[in-house]
Amino acid sequence: MRRVVTWQNAGSSTAGLDHKSIVAMSQICTEDAENTACACHLALSFLIPATEDLDAKMREKSSLTKQLAELKRSKLQYETKLQKKKKDDDSAVVQTIDLEKKLQTINNSNRVATAELSGLGSENERLRQDIDALRSHLQEATTAYERECEALEGLKQALQATRKELAAESKQRDIVQQDLRASRTAQNLMINRLDDIERRTRDTMTGMAMGLLESAYLVSWAAGLRDSSAGKVAPYLFHFFGCRRQEDIMSGLMEYNGSTIVAMAGDKCVGIASDSRYGIRQLQTVSCNRQKCFQVTDQCYVGLAGLATDVQTMSQLLNFRMKLFSLREERVMQPRMIGNMLASMLYEKRFGPWFTEPVVAGLDKDQNPFLCGFDFIGCLSTAEDFVVSGTTSDQLFGVCESFWRPGMNKDELFETLSQCLLSGVDRDCLAGWGGVVHIITPDEIITKKLKGRGCLSAGCWTVLQCSLLPVLVIFLLRHGLEWEYLSRK
Repeated sequence: MRRVVTWQNAGSSTAGLDHKSIVAMSQICTEDAENTACACHLALSFLIPATEDLDAKMREKSSLTKQLAELKRSKLQYETKLQKKKKDDDSAVVQTIDLEKKLQTINNSNRVATAELSGLGSENERLRQDIDALRSHLQEATTAYERECEALEGLKQALQATRKELAAESKQRDIVQQDLRASRTAQNLMINRLDDIERRTRDTMTGMAMGLLESAYLVSWAAGLRDSSAGKVAPYLFHFFGCRRQEDIMSGLMEYNGSTIVAMAGDKCVGIASDSRYGIRQLQTVSCNRQKCFQVTDQCYVGLAGLATDVQTMSQLLNFRMKLFSLREERVMQPRMIGNMLASMLYEKRFGPWFTEPVVAGLDKDQNPFLCGFDFIGCLSTAEDFVVSGTTSDQLFGVCESFWRPGMNKDELFETLSQCLLSGVDRDCLAGWGGVVHIITPDEIITKKLKGRGCLSAGCWTVLQCSLLPVLVIFLLRHGLEWEYLSRK
């Protein structure tokens, strides 16, 4: 306390410090330090035992703290292990529950499998019965197959025999064709002879007409009429006697027998028609039921216009080729293939041609109409509306172009085709005597006959000329006088 006061007093008088004061103060401080050291020594002498006890207690405390930390660590480890054990127990319980569910599911599956097994056992028994029945059926089928194989062997032998017969028939056909060529030569000679006879007959009839014409000129001259009356009578005389001028004489083998073929297309149908006359030029009608359209398949017809002998030969050869194709290919020939085959057949004989102009009409595999025509050396020409052939082609072109229209059904096609045929043959002296119309549809073939105008035969025509000649001359002269009288007035 004294040191503090002394220090404070010294401090308060620091303003007037001198060397002595500083020395005095240093001494005071030294004494104070010594006193403090003695006090500290005494205090340390008292504190050393207490410090040792405190160190021992501190060491004991640190050991206890270490033990406590170890205990806490052990506790945490035990708690961690306990939690792990609890988790393992919980997972074991969950697994046990899952295993029980799975066991229940397996038991249910076992029950279902047992039921299915029993069902499969019954199904197996039924299948065994079916297998036994199939075995019996297989034995029966094997027996039937063996019988069919035996029948097939027989058919093969018959087919070989048929092929041999066809080969022999083809050889025979070649021989017949050679005979036909020879007969064609004889026919040409006969045609030339008939032409000579016709020429002589025409000259005779022309002479008779000229004689009557001269008589008409004399009668008109005696009556004081002009020559125009006789000139008006002359065409009737030439027409009555069947004689024509040289530039009007029809020539050629294509027109020798006369024919008319016309084919038209409709909606899913096609039609072909022909006349029925078979004659020798315009002088003689031999028959009125000649066939000119030939059925080659169920949906195809071929019309042949031209020389009658070549028409017959061509139809037979076409029938032979169709049967041979069906036998080899085992299928039906389509209309376009038939057209190509006809073109090949005609072109093959181009140096000695068939005097015929075919027309093909039919339905293809899609039920669409197919029409085509040919000339006598095989030039093919297709059309979508109509095709004509024969001696009436010029007349039929105009009629068909006027009457035909697209989309006609079978009834409209029949009516149009019939009217075109009848209108055409009415303007041609080489065709007529009615006709035949074939309408081809996907389901059926409709064939109808038409009645048309005809002409008298050559014998009846000669008798009529001889019996009505005087009446005709008087009639013509009378009308000539009336025409002259009316022209004068």
